[in-house]
Amino acid sequence: MIFSPPAKASFSWWSIVFNHFFKPKADFNKVLEQRLGAKAVWVGDSWVPMLAEGLKSLRLGNNKTKVVLPAYSCNEFVKAILLADLEPLFVDIVENGKFCLPSLNDLDPSPVLAVLAVNTSGVVGELDEILGWANQYGCYLVEDAGYTFLGNDAAGKPLGSWGHATIINMSEGKIIPCGGAAWVVRTDELAEKGIKQFVPLESTLLRTNTREAIHLAIYKFGSSRFVYHLYQCLRKWGLADWKAALTTEPSRVGENYATGDLEQHGNAIRLSETHRKQLENILPKPWNNIRQTCALQVMRNEFKLKQDRHLRMQWWRAQQLKGIHFLPIPPDAMPVKCPVLIDCRGFNDAQLKELAALGIKKQYPSTWPMYQLDAPFSRLFYEQAYTLPVHEGICLKDIEAYAAVLKNMMP
Repeated sequence: MIFSPPAKASFSWWSIVFNHFFKPKADFNKVLEQRLGAKAVWVGDSWVPMLAEGLKSLRLGNNKTKVVLPAYSCNEFVKAILLADLEPLFVDIVENGKFCLPSLNDLDPSPVLAVLAVNTSGVVGELDEILGWANQYGCYLVEDAGYTFLGNDAAGKPLGSWGHATIINMSEGKIIPCGGAAWVVRTDELAEKGIKQFVPLESTLLRTNTREAIHLAIYKFGSSRFVYHLYQCLRKWGLADWKAALTTEPSRVGENYATGDLEQHGNAIRLSETHRKQLENILPKPWNNIRQTCALQVMRNEFKLKQDRHLRMQWWRAQQLKGIHFLPIPPDAMPVKCPVLIDCRGFNDAQLKELAALGIKKQYPSTWPMYQLDAPFSRLFYEQAYTLPVHEGICLKDIEAYAAVLKNMMP
């Protein structure tokens, strides 16, 4: 069995090193401000602590304690909310995977500090309507742009520019795969709060360029098909899982993905004490020139990346896969993966492992405690939401071969 990566590094490591030595120093923060119409930007190398610090800044001078988010979303959003000593308030998505205004109908808005508009796998919710709700009830809209950054809506407005604040996850496998996150604010009030909250980040010493170059090189080579296959073979043979030790994302070291590092306590979901202590000990560091150069290189390649990935999505759709439902993403999005629903109830373990080996991965597991919440559409997505690879490492021949495997498995 040949293992294929679900995502691939979308930058040239050699070009980054060349630009670092022979071109002016990069200023990713300034470029981000201009693109998203922001008042201020903070970028750090660990995305869960960065989101937690951003949420803490919203609470300065505010006694509200709840953050609304979809029940179907990454466990790391929940971790950040709990790390900020706030309370997650879960609502359901709708049948096509979107986070929409009707999800908020039955909420008491009085304790709501913020609505976290999670756009899982690039499926974008009703941002205008949710922003209107937030403005009406005096809370903040925090837009998640980890899977949508560098995309635009039908009118050409950049995704990531709706919220009072935006969090851009830039971990491995995302659009900007440098490790860490950007906290972006679009009001003077939140810029002032951010200045107070992010004082430790601004005063932290940068990592050396040599160390950062080594990390990026490891990720670049590790996301190639040959090295990824070798890594999976080592895991299969029971050898040590060294990926966590080499990751560019500190909050993922020692992560328990099976539980999401979350625990059910009665009707509440809590962060495990062991993982909380680990996260509390992570002090995000600002990006140095190597990481900024990498991010700007991806942005410069935006048009080609977007064009190539949409072409691969067209190839997938052209396979006419019965029983597989393609989820909607904006026409001018920057796809990371192609989100679909696959009913795998008739698949055996060997078939599921074969799909995973092809890079066709289940998005989130139903072992996370959010699966148990009273949210039927979210529960369905925990069971059936998968992603198909659209990265630059696969060609039409690969997609045709993968589609043939899927067709043989479907009842």
